[in-house]
Amino acid sequence: VTRLLPHAIRIDIVERKPFAIWQRGGELSIVDKDGQPITDENVQAYANLPFVVGFGGAREAEDILSLMQTQPQLLSRVRAFVRVGDRRWNLRLENGVDVKLPEVGAEKALADLVQLDQTYKILSRDIESVDMRLPDRVTVALTPEAASARGDALAAKVGGTFGGGEHMGGTGGVVSPRR
Repeated sequence: VTRLLPHAIRIDIVERKPFAIWQRGGELSIVDKDGQPITDENVQAYANLPFVVGFGGAREAEDILSLMQTQPQLLSRVRAFVRVGDRRWNLRLENGVDVKLPEVGAEKALADLVQLDQTYKILSRDIESVDMRLPDRVTVALTPEAASARGDALAAKVGGTFGGGEHMGGTGGVVSPRR
């Protein structure tokens, strides 16, 4: 706002562009690239925007979305970017699989994940999550149904009871060492 003497004022308006939908608690807002809320109204009209969840998510959304541009085949499968502890991200994929990214080294973890998926189709399997937080390994958590089936198959193979994989440390397993 500028006052132009003697009888006028000039108002310059800069429109902020919607960048993402941000959910924190039970509230939804449209935010700009800087993570500043634009509106809480008519959010459903912006359903084509990336969906960011968690405190600190709006502020860091531009960084994760820029990083995801390096892996477009994975980006197209992400339904939500979930900020965890305001320090790292989980990716919720369209099939319900959660990918847990590390706080440091997320770019390499994403590249490793894409390579694993190209080689083993890991993201198309019956799993709940892929944990990429440790730099030297990938841990996969099976769905309860897949864990039970795996336990039954192992029990039949060795003639014992595994009860859904308890002897294997629950529903997870290390898939591949990371290099």
